[in-house]
Amino acid sequence: MDGYDVMTAAQSSKRRCTGESTSFCSTRDDLQTQLAATGMAAAVFKIVGEPRGGRRAMHFLPKGDILACSSTCNILCEWASHYVRSFALQRNGLSSIGLAIVGRIAPRFSQLRSVCFHSSAESRVNMDDAAVTTLARYCVELTDIDIRGTTQSKRSLITDASIISLANGCSHLKYVKLDYCVNITDASIARLASQCSALVDLSVIGCKKLTVATIAALSQTCVGLESLHFGFWYLKPAPARAQGSYVGCASVTDAAISALFLHCPKLTSVIFKGCTSLKAFTLPDGVTTIGDRAFQHCFLLTAITLPDGVTTIEDGAFSCCSSLTAITLPDGVTIKGSAFDNDLTVYCNE
Repeated sequence: MDGYDVMTAAQSSKRRCTGESTSFCSTRDDLQTQLAATGMAAAVFKIVGEPRGGRRAMHFLPKGDILACSSTCNILCEWASHYVRSFALQRNGLSSIGLAIVGRIAPRFSQLRSVCFHSSAESRVNMDDAAVTTLARYCVELTDIDIRGTTQSKRSLITDASIISLANGCSHLKYVKLDYCVNITDASIARLASQCSALVDLSVIGCKKLTVATIAALSQTCVGLESLHFGFWYLKPAPARAQGSYVGCASVTDAAISALFLHCPKLTSVIFKGCTSLKAFTLPDGVTTIGDRAFQHCFLLTAITLPDGVTTIEDGAFSCCSSLTAITLPDGVTIKGSAFDNDLTVYCNE
């Protein structure tokens, strides 16, 4: 069935459609003319749905108009509620978004599995606890959520309340990205770990209130964890610099990391940026990737044993590790960018 047939079939089902302002038309131009009158910004959403027929029908809808149309067209509303599985914000053309938009999305797309509200320096997405709580209330089938901020655009409005609402409402979560949510604490991550035991990928870079307790909570319940990006490193405010210019996560110890690897044997990708108490440990055989700046600023790290399975070491992985003087690499490893400091001696296995 081609796009024309999809529209024709929809038009023939007028008994299921109010026809107020978004009744389906037989030509693309007529439909777009009507949809243009909805006033929805074309660059707001990129929505990917299924099945095939619904996706073809969506070809006729300018980006973003699905929200306005589904409010007046019963056909599209029913399709959207059952088959739209994911959406992500466009990176350009959008200055802010928050509870108002989430409040419109969540009730209509109850079968969402994946959402992305990743904020960037160019597109500041103003998510807060109310928005995340609304999402968790209606979209209980979520498996993938990305509400990351950046070093320039931190998630200061997201607190433990957001993470706890996700843990309580979305127990199927597997992929969670919370970078630079600077106000979340160990308590909410512990709840997330206990309620979402199927967690596969967790990223909490720049979450400066998290401690070794987060590592312990993950070790206890998330046996299927495959990727963990943890740690922070930031410049102190000027009045506090007398005791040292930078702050990292000093509570994470060698023992905590070893316990994590023991209880989470599927871990393949790790980052422990700024964990300044790490001294010496062995990465398990399952680890294949040393992430971007994975052990950056681990000042006390003197020795680390890499397994033969490591295939990639990302840029800056061991930069600013002043106590690490030598490292032996496995055969065939790919090194990206400046993974090591210039004064580090690198050996390769014969």
